Amino acid sequence: MKKTIKIISEIILFIAIMIPIVVNAIDTADTGYIVETGEKKEIDAHGVCKVVDNETDEHGNPINIFVPTKTVAEWEAFRNNLPQHVFLLPCVTVVVPPAATPTNSSGPDIYFHYYKDGGSGSFWN
Repeated sequence: MKKTIKIISEIILFIAIMIPIVVNAIDTADTGYIVETGEKKEIDAHGVCKVVDNETDEHGNPINIFVPTKTVAEWEAFRNNLPQHVFLLPCVTVVVPPAATPTNSSGPDIYFHYYKDGGSGSFWN
């Protein structure tokens, strides 16, 4: 009986130690990313930054996806063979003018955006 309790205690301790390690091991470029249904996640791996937008599938079912990024080939293959319910968007850095003032008294604010993969532009608020 004592031996059984000891074994069970050791198993519980092992699981308690391993759960944080396994949970923290995902969502890095070295391990890949989980993108849950309805989530948009910025992934910057191997010099290519994209926002992965995971919508529901064609039947409205939620599907969490794994995005492989351990190697350049995996990340590229994912981007070139997207599931139907997954979309790629450019990574954007938005720069708001310091005073955030309208360009004229009746016009909207102008903000500038820079794509992390290159290029820039402006858009209206």
